[in-house]
Amino acid sequence: MANSEKRYQVFVSSTYRDLGEERQQVMQALLELDCIVAGMELFLASDDDQWTLIKRVIDDCDYYLVIIGGRYGSTDATGISYTEKEYDYAVENGKPVISFLHAEPEKLEVGKSEIDADSRQRLEAFRAKAQQRMCRYWRTAEELGGIVSRSYIKLTKSHAAIGWVSADNAVPIEAQAELAQLRNQVTELRLQLERGRVSAPEGTDRLAQGGDLCPINFDFAIREAETQTFRRERRMARLSWDEIFASLGPLMLNESAETKLQSAFQNFVAVRLRESGDLPSGILSGSASSDDFQSVKLQLLALGLIQKSERRRGVNDSNIYWSLTPYGESKLIQLRAVQRAP
Repeated sequence: MANSEKRYQVFVSSTYRDLGEERQQVMQALLELDCIVAGMELFLASDDDQWTLIKRVIDDCDYYLVIIGGRYGSTDATGISYTEKEYDYAVENGKPVISFLHAEPEKLEVGKSEIDADSRQRLEAFRAKAQQRMCRYWRTAEELGGIVSRSYIKLTKSHAAIGWVSADNAVPIEAQAELAQLRNQVTELRLQLERGRVSAPEGTDRLAQGGDLCPINFDFAIREAETQTFRRERRMARLSWDEIFASLGPLMLNESAETKLQSAFQNFVAVRLRESGDLPSGILSGSASSDDFQSVKLQLLALGLIQKSERRRGVNDSNIYWSLTPYGESKLIQLRAVQRAP
């Protein structure tokens, strides 16, 4: 059966009053991709019967998307928002989940933010939970629609789903039991994969990382003031792996050409040497060792922080491109996100 004959049902969860425009953009993006869109939060669940219906709809969906802005939303008797309950239920039942978090919730207007301190705290905890799985960040409703489109296409490629077909293309009854068994196997494998995507690969505990120091050679030319001749010298920078990744990581949030990464690496090493007073004045030119850059790149690859991009390029583009893995994104957030003052 061709993929064009199949349609996927997507559950879109969010708070409602503050994200009306964003929901409209997401719904439009998914409809243009021939999705069947469901979103029971529109009914503002408030009792057990309604919650039973929501769970049934999530069970019938192939994928689950949640939009998180600046509001925690209406809560049940235990103080948990229905948006978070839906998220937890989808995760527990093995649905492919992707979260779309506002990149700067502190800049949202008052009407779209939580005023209550307890609700703000619960929202921050919910955001932290969502960041442990596949997530993307947005700032405007228009931007969100495009991010959802690209992310959904990538999600369907990495997480196979059953989908829906018309009656004339339906699976025969005798094959449904076998398909159900296969679907359970796929769900289990998907859960195992998802757990691995946001954690360090097995065996990396034996590799240098974190605060371990990495020696980087830096060669430069310097002019002799008296003789006006040039000589070459070398200095060594000792940088932690966290420092290096925190510097290069933001360039790979989308994608970065290897040549651009190497140039940024050169500048980073030079700046650190200048800050430490290890570079004399009068330097005309300098560069970090290309071999050391290649070693750094391979180490970040071995640590599961970066991956080679598989996006197709033009025939004239010979660059190698690198991007962060989901685990790399999570690690970068830990290193670079601004913490609240105590």
